[in-house]
Amino acid sequence: MKSLRLTLVAWCAFSSVCTAQFIPGVTTTTSMGTWFSYNIANLTNGVGLSAMTLTATHSANWQDMWISNQITTGWLQFDLGAVVQLGGIVVWNYNSSISLARGVQLMNVSTSTDGLTFTPPSAVTVPQGTAQPIPGYLIGTGAVAARYVKFDILSNYGDTYTGLSDVQFLAGAGSVVATNTTLGQGCIRAASSFYEFFSSSASFDLSNSAISMVYTGSGYIVLPGMTAYVPPSGAATTLALTDDSDVSVALSSTFPYAGGTTSSLRVCSNGFVSVAAGNGTAFTPDVATMLAAPQTAWWNWHDYNPAAAGSGQVKYEQIGGIAYVTWDGVYDYGGTSAANANTFQFQFETGTGFVHLVFGSLSTLGNARLVGYSPGGPSIDPGNTDLSAAVPATFSIGAADILPLTLAGGSRPVIGNSWTLNVTNVPATGTLGIDVFGLSDPNIPDLGFLGAPGCGTRASLDLLNVWIVAGATHNYSLLLPNSPALVNLHVYTQALVLQPGVNTLLGGVITSNGIDGLIGDL
Repeated sequence: MKSLRLTLVAWCAFSSVCTAQFIPGVTTTTSMGTWFSYNIANLTNGVGLSAMTLTATHSANWQDMWISNQITTGWLQFDLGAVVQLGGIVVWNYNSSISLARGVQLMNVSTSTDGLTFTPPSAVTVPQGTAQPIPGYLIGTGAVAARYVKFDILSNYGDTYTGLSDVQFLAGAGSVVATNTTLGQGCIRAASSFYEFFSSSASFDLSNSAISMVYTGSGYIVLPGMTAYVPPSGAATTLALTDDSDVSVALSSTFPYAGGTTSSLRVCSNGFVSVAAGNGTAFTPDVATMLAAPQTAWWNWHDYNPAAAGSGQVKYEQIGGIAYVTWDGVYDYGGTSAANANTFQFQFETGTGFVHLVFGSLSTLGNARLVGYSPGGPSIDPGNTDLSAAVPATFSIGAADILPLTLAGGSRPVIGNSWTLNVTNVPATGTLGIDVFGLSDPNIPDLGFLGAPGCGTRASLDLLNVWIVAGATHNYSLLLPNSPALVNLHVYTQALVLQPGVNTLLGGVITSNGIDGLIGDL
């Protein structure tokens, strides 16, 4: 099976399938349970869809969706009611702003005629929702005979629930759906954020440790803690924080950070400190929200409540050139005893820009936890880092993300049409580019042995087109004859850019991800 993102233009312009019918009466079972305020029937009943067509978008209303009963992985099985020729599956991911991280990220898809013997699974990565009406994501199945379809869900985007908005099934007619499948990733990719997500407080393993971030003027070196916890003195100010609230504190001198300077800090009761207001006061740790936060911040995000009866407080003081923000025995939300107490401290050195996160004893109760750092504005996802394993060594992050050379399909490879490809993140220091088409995938994910670590090759060098870099984007295409003999042929493509000095391969070369184009007649 192959997957592609559906758009109205890309689908309808090249086929008549927009008028095709979804298979009615599909029912769903799951090993993951269903949260009490959701309805599993919403997965296939079309509630929330703008129309029962391939061009439909799905709403952002949570009432129109499905989530598991606080289980992140498991299976969904769909019964189509009878053995049919299945031409495709359309998936709309979980799309509520409550937490886009609930959406399915990776799953295996298989089919069966009897519910006992299933085809070999095909891995599918489903794009994350946007909290806006979203188009469907198509999984082409090639008109396979099937009554049952199974989704083995392997991961979501970082939440304790997993969900989808809708799934519809398209009856096949013996044609082949043309698809673009992304292969690997481009280079060079460098994230300016880091994090570790703990799905439960019981799994948190950073108590009684520390992490230091040494400011270099252009980023940070992250290393084992250089300082110890400093108990708040009697002169420390107890901040006027209630449940889910934030407040600003003034610094006695300007604090430099990667991307700017600030003369104050914004402290949220839920465990994060920002350089300015704007990051909100949400209580549910969410990776996507942290990475999209408008203000630079340091996070030990969890649902704390300093207003709880018996709870400790969040305190602030500046001693010399160091500003201390301390959660001094603050309870988890809903906490009633010392077992819910959390003690940790952010230390900000105004003279150097160094930041230290010092953990005391933290509760094993309450909701999830998210520890990390991200600069203000949208940031790429570096993936989860096991900080207890990584920080005994060191790693570095820059002030801003470096985005990899990226290739995407502008259209699908349908016979009788031009297959268009779009290259983005072309570096300004690039000189020449090369479009590559091949009939095989070398599948070499890392060319470090040739002097280009992190770069790969995903298309054989059968057809090359050289172009001069003239901006951050580049488009190219391949005209496909209207010949049925081409249907089911795989054509692989990739873009390269010569960037002097970036590595030692040919004086400096970066590569995009590859695309496997399955030529079809739809």
